[in-house]
Amino acid sequence: MPVMDGVGLLDICRHNSPSLQVIIITGYEDFQYARAGVRNQAMDYLLKPVTRDDLKSALIKIKHALDKERVVRDESETMQWQLSQYYKEMKERFLLDLVKGKQLPISSIPERVRLFDLDAWQEQEVCFVTAGMQDAKQEPSELGRTPVQLRLPFQMVCHEIAQTYHQTIQIFHDPAYPGFMHFVAIGGTQRVFAERLKQQANSYLNIDVQISIGQPVKGFSAWKEGYMYALLAWNVEIRHSGPGAVGGRTAVADRSPLLPEETSRILQKCLSKGDLVTFRLMIRQELREAARISPSRLVRSIFQISLLMETAAAEFIGYTPERAPIWSSPEWH
Repeated sequence: MPVMDGVGLLDICRHNSPSLQVIIITGYEDFQYARAGVRNQAMDYLLKPVTRDDLKSALIKIKHALDKERVVRDESETMQWQLSQYYKEMKERFLLDLVKGKQLPISSIPERVRLFDLDAWQEQEVCFVTAGMQDAKQEPSELGRTPVQLRLPFQMVCHEIAQTYHQTIQIFHDPAYPGFMHFVAIGGTQRVFAERLKQQANSYLNIDVQISIGQPVKGFSAWKEGYMYALLAWNVEIRHSGPGAVGGRTAVADRSPLLPEETSRILQKCLSKGDLVTFRLMIRQELREAARISPSRLVRSIFQISLLMETAAAEFIGYTPERAPIWSSPEWH
């Protein structure tokens, strides 16, 4: 060869292009070439003269090997993608369990926290952000798409933007409220994130998204309360600010307590057993007490009872509203 010998060419090819498949065609039955072929993982070693059938057979062998590698690689990539999607789904489910106050085995929580890389979030002050589309009965957008048809694109946009804040934003979806996405934001990032989400949703989907920001909370045990404040803030802001606003002001100023955890648990138990008599009695008692305390407490009690009933409907009878939840309507008050 005019520039370099065949052994040198093999070494350079292997170094620069490890995936390159090589056939050695030589007129020398030389141990040096054979050793170089083995070292560089040559696919075949042909001695001249090489017939058409020999060359064709060698090329077919390479093709079959490449096809097999491609199938293995595609299967591996598919498996990795599936595992990645499964991991994301399991993480969102765990976040939903936390904000719903679901009773999880105590021993499993530290393991899941480590698995989903949430160790630092236990000690961080966070705010919940709720982003919701408008009522599914609205007229179609300029592109002819209804809010129901835009739910999946809206979720995809939310996930894409949240990924760019992976160290400061966690995302999850509550199946009970299909037109909404929820986020946990480390204190200080929530408003910048909310503004960007609003702008991108309008740019990509040509829709106005109502976004609310709840009160800051700290510790997993307080996440349910933080989530509830964000949902209520969404309702308050849509009535006070109108569609498209990035809210949180009204809700943060109002710190009246939520329903006691024990009361919520008993109400859920009554619904699951169909004990409507006890359920009605407890609601009347709670609303009387809330009205006695303050108008704000009454609003919060009605709101949380509405959430509880919708969640129970979705959980026990498989009901998923085709339109936005009752509490998300501007007329709800």
